[in-house]
Amino acid sequence: MRNNLILLILLVLSLTANMVCGHEQELQFPELSENAQISLITGEPGKELYTKFGHSAIRVYDGEKGIDLVYNYGTFDFDAPGFYPKFLQGKLNYFLSVYDFKRMVYAYKYYNQSLYEQVLNLTYEEKVAVYNFINENYLPENRFYLYDFFFDNCSSRIRDVFQDILGPDLYFDDSHIKNHKTFRQLLDEFLHTAKWGDFGIDLVLGMPTDATASSEQYMFLPYKLFDAFEHASINRNGEMKPFVIVNQVIHQSVKLPGNDQLMLSPMIVFSSIFILILGVSIFFSRYRKLTLIIDTVLFISIGLAGLLIFFLWFATDHVATRDNFNILWASPLHLIIPFIAYKRNFRPWIKWYVMFWIVFLLLFLASWPIFPQQMNIANIPIILALIIRLTYNYKNIQLHVDRRKQ
Repeated sequence: MRNNLILLILLVLSLTANMVCGHEQELQFPELSENAQISLITGEPGKELYTKFGHSAIRVYDGEKGIDLVYNYGTFDFDAPGFYPKFLQGKLNYFLSVYDFKRMVYAYKYYNQSLYEQVLNLTYEEKVAVYNFINENYLPENRFYLYDFFFDNCSSRIRDVFQDILGPDLYFDDSHIKNHKTFRQLLDEFLHTAKWGDFGIDLVLGMPTDATASSEQYMFLPYKLFDAFEHASINRNGEMKPFVIVNQVIHQSVKLPGNDQLMLSPMIVFSSIFILILGVSIFFSRYRKLTLIIDTVLFISIGLAGLLIFFLWFATDHVATRDNFNILWASPLHLIIPFIAYKRNFRPWIKWYVMFWIVFLLLFLASWPIFPQQMNIANIPIILALIIRLTYNYKNIQLHVDRRKQ
């Protein structure tokens, strides 16, 4: 695969998170004036995989009191003890960070990403309640939480803040959502230009990702939260008014010519590998060293991917990586195939073991259209390559068995 697989998993699982290093400055939180504003800030998706889904934050602005702060629930620290094991196991605490809004604007200008603001229709009492609530969240004993990339992240936390404070007075109108999508389909909307990221996500996220998301669950994605706020209304003396009173662009990105990078998609790469393996198996099958190298690389790579799937399913707290039936074709059991290929004397069970996998993978491909888990189409040439090499090894085993009988 193009990138280091572990790094890919870290990027996949981070989704809407932001990284920080070092210590935050000490902040003062004076009382708000009547003219204070509270806004939803939405950041445009970036080019890197971990920025593909955008970002959400709360802005508190009060010119009279000199307040202009951003409250960011999607923060993690690479320097935290045991960061990588905790991240992979789903046990890493994220936290609410607070900093000067100018820092956020500078970062989005630097990376050429748009930044949008929706000023919210709140009474002074509601502004104070939200302000006090998020400042209470920022206390050291309250700021940390166990991150979940579908159900508890930087966007869903913001949704929960306003739902908790405003209660039934806040109404999210979902009539504009005509056909509800699955979590995986929602992610796919942001991955058209990240084919390898899409492949990695489809590989490690299981059937919970194929559940249909409710309109409230849509808001785990920053742009869907933006859209939900745009269609929301709030009760004002018995009359429903728009929840967003001002829409403005804080920074507009600039389209740079010739900035798109040419990258081969997983389908092209894996189809090429399949054609190469097919050609070697047909025309160069007598070159045993070459076929052994191919079998070793192919089956160990797929077996290691299967071990990763198994680990994320059974040894972590990530909900979305459970029930991942990619393990049916990317099985850790493939790790033993190269050792079988190297053998000269074959036991009878080995032939039937290889035959089982040939038949099983053929049946798996036949059931592809009706399988309940949506899998990446780039898996197909990989599975075909497995079938080709298993068939070659089966014939080789049968040949040795026949010779021994003579």
